[in-house]
Amino acid sequence: MTTLTIDDETIRHLASTQWIAGRAIAARGDEWIRLLDPASGKLLADVPRGCPDDAEYAIAAARRAQGDWARRAVAQRGAMLRQAAHRLREIQEPVVELLVRNNGKTLAEARAEVAMCPPLIESLVELGHQLGGRCVQTSVDELLFQYRNPRGVAVCLSTWNAPVVAAIEMAAACLIVGNTCVLKTSERAPLAPRLAFERCFDHLPEGVLSVLCGDGPNMGSPLVSHSETDVVCFIGSVGVGRRIAESAGRRVRKAILELGGKDAFIIDETVDPRVAARFVAPTCFALSGQICSSTERIYVMRQVYEPFVEEMAAVTSGLRVGPGLDPTSQMGPLIDESILTNVENHVSAATAAGARTLVGGRRLDRPGCFYAPTVLTGVDDGMLVMQEETFGPIAPILAVDTFDEAIARANGTSFGLCANVCTQTGPRAIQAIHELEAGVVRINAGRGGIMHCSQEPTKNSGIGSGHGIEFLEELTYRKSVRWRGKLAES
Repeated sequence: MTTLTIDDETIRHLASTQWIAGRAIAARGDEWIRLLDPASGKLLADVPRGCPDDAEYAIAAARRAQGDWARRAVAQRGAMLRQAAHRLREIQEPVVELLVRNNGKTLAEARAEVAMCPPLIESLVELGHQLGGRCVQTSVDELLFQYRNPRGVAVCLSTWNAPVVAAIEMAAACLIVGNTCVLKTSERAPLAPRLAFERCFDHLPEGVLSVLCGDGPNMGSPLVSHSETDVVCFIGSVGVGRRIAESAGRRVRKAILELGGKDAFIIDETVDPRVAARFVAPTCFALSGQICSSTERIYVMRQVYEPFVEEMAAVTSGLRVGPGLDPTSQMGPLIDESILTNVENHVSAATAAGARTLVGGRRLDRPGCFYAPTVLTGVDDGMLVMQEETFGPIAPILAVDTFDEAIARANGTSFGLCANVCTQTGPRAIQAIHELEAGVVRINAGRGGIMHCSQEPTKNSGIGSGHGIEFLEELTYRKSVRWRGKLAES
């Protein structure tokens, strides 16, 4: 186990205050949420459920600061963000520790997430310099051009499964284009992002950035529905995303939504099935399967089905499951009991309907929210575990007879976030790219690697572009200008 560097006083400070306009203030409201360490079940902290007064204070500060922030040169805004990136590199380990203790990630997973943040900030700064408009040729005495304007006050509602990198990407993207930002962390995992923002972004002008903790009804809803909110960014569930879209729509405001996934992985007969199994397993079990782009359905051509399943079971059986602070752990706990219960329900419903558990299929008999990494066979596409987001360490595998069948089955859900294929044939790769209904298609490639390239989910998985320069464009609006050299009679 690692030596703890975050003391109880620091945790109490982060948990009992909101960070508004660059200052930590006592959270208002009299309702609190208990955070338990998912690896031990012990109390970690009580955090605020949120209240409209804190939301109002943060939005008002953001509105006051927005005009001056937008008038600053991109280079000036970028220099401040680069400074934040530099400071984040210096305090990575305390942020990592809090991320493990609050979220349940392994040390390797937490370090990878936090290490992504400084270069991501710097990349967004570079993209901010590239954001531009266009000029249209008209006549010698007239200019017709277009440029991009910040939308104003941005409300960002972040997620608990990647709480540091998701929050920092949304905030930095909003800030580089000239918006001010009010960010609500997930009430499930607020501590690590709060520490990162308070320690690394406190040099920004007052009101430019605020970081709040609270749940949806008490904090998220007042922020989204506020009359001064100009754009909303959200990462989370389909149900909550629909409510945010409805609220923003009533006020005719932009909402950028990245919602759930039920990602499929297709394995054809041209690849080595054992190599493919070792490649696919990490996409199922990273962060205990609690990633929107986790592999949640596997379709394998019948010719290679048996060796694939055999190797998948062997790899899964060998995973070391334990507390995230133990450096030998390869998979940690689920974040809380509600997620664990959902996983249990999906697996029990599948086995009751005829699915076979090859590995796992049970909660581990130890403190905390541990569920064994699981391989299921004998599944069908009508089962919950094949249709609804499980968000757990489950690998359901189904044999298919043709590549066309695999694509049809992969498309047979209401989700369209990502899809994956292992094949050695160009024509099949091209077919998959054209026919898979997903915002991201990976051919012989694992998760990740798309932070600098936009993705736009399909179906119920969201709306609007995330990542890349297209994300910055979503956070701005096009302003067209017609400018004549002098006033003349028509």
